[in-house]
Amino acid sequence: MHLFTTKLHYGAYQHIGMVSLDKLMSFVEGNPNYSLNEFNNKVELTFTAPPISEAAEEDVEGENAVVRVVFAKVGQELLVEQAWIEVGGDRRPMDPRQLEPWLDYISQS
Repeated sequence: MHLFTTKLHYGAYQHIGMVSLDKLMSFVEGNPNYSLNEFNNKVELTFTAPPISEAAEEDVEGENAVVRVVFAKVGQELLVEQAWIEVGGDRRPMDPRQLEPWLDYISQS
């Protein structure tokens, strides 16, 4: 079972799941849709989704969605602190529990 966390509004952490930095780096390596940035004790993952027209296989206007996940670094483990989706100028928070199947997949690969 993987444990990662999300920061609650009053500064405490709610435990939700975890992934290792090495596994995440291996997963995103060589994939131009992903980027990782490390700063202090944080890691930010950015995923840029393909254009809507590419996904729909037809001419559909729309902007690419960008998913950003900020992890707290604890040793070589990463704990989810926050996640959000950006489309155009909108930024919508994302429930970190939605990432659990994806983090499980990365941990098992």
